[in-house]
Amino acid sequence: MTKTLLPLMLVILLAGCMQTAYRPLTERDDKSAQEPLAREVLYHLDRDYYRDPPTCVFVLPTLGLEHPALARRIADSLAQHLSGRVERVVSPLTRQRIERKRGIDLENSGDRRRFALEQRCPFQARAVLGHAEDAYMLVWSERQVGLRLELARAFDDKILWRAAHTARRGDGGLPLSPLSVVASAATAGAFHADGEIMDSLIDDALRRMLRTLPDSR
Repeated sequence: MTKTLLPLMLVILLAGCMQTAYRPLTERDDKSAQEPLAREVLYHLDRDYYRDPPTCVFVLPTLGLEHPALARRIADSLAQHLSGRVERVVSPLTRQRIERKRGIDLENSGDRRRFALEQRCPFQARAVLGHAEDAYMLVWSERQVGLRLELARAFDDKILWRAAHTARRGDGGLPLSPLSVVASAATAGAFHADGEIMDSLIDDALRRMLRTLPDSR
């Protein structure tokens, strides 16, 4: 029991004092996972971003998961957050309507270029889900979601900005007495049953990552 509680207590204590750190994304980061207890945003901004800052971005479908509702939620939220950084954003819903009307598939590079030319929207953005986890340990419950974002030119697919971040949130408590066990279990159970936590985590992750994207409006 002690072997189980000690790591749990460490996680709970550290979770309350973490601050978000921002640092450049390197090739080594691309090949390895982020530190499990770190709250950091990794990012890279290409110098071409300043030579040709995006005036319009269309949001592509989310990759990395099979759940359609969650994929749409991530893409819609990305469009909303991008609107605070870019003058014009073509939302996933608008993009889908144009795709159906024009009979094109934006997973095809040629169709993406055609779309960009016709809509006068030369940049594309996409989210990729790395992982989504839900841990429940009676007195502690935690959820986390790892996302990667890319913004690229549609005409040559050159990535001008990218970022990666894992957002985590948990609730519960330290089982120091019989009463605290009951209270912590109730709090952890309520957190585990909250259906809005994942939406909030997605917003947290996107908001933190988009802070590293210069405002081009």
